Amino acid sequence: PAEVAVDYGEPGKRIVAAATKWRADLIVLGVKSATEHLGAATHVARAVAHYVVVHAPCPVLTVRAHEMAAFARQRGNYHDLR
Repeated sequence: PAEVAVDYGEPGKRIVAAATKWRADLIVLGVKSATEHLGAATHVARAVAHYVVVHAPCPVLTVRAHEMAAFARQRGNYHDLR
């Protein structure tokens, strides 16, 4: 089963830590496509995705952000990790 979580802190490190804690089989990240230039926010999001891909304890699948949002809404299983 898939889990969707909300957490706070440095995104890349928090994602990797959660994946390690949960012994995740796969991490799915929503990212902006290369043609969607939204300035600094896009650069930061890509840097987070790169960090996770390099440091994750499991495979990482990146999907377009709008597809990720639709998936999360359908599942309705958000978890606040605070």
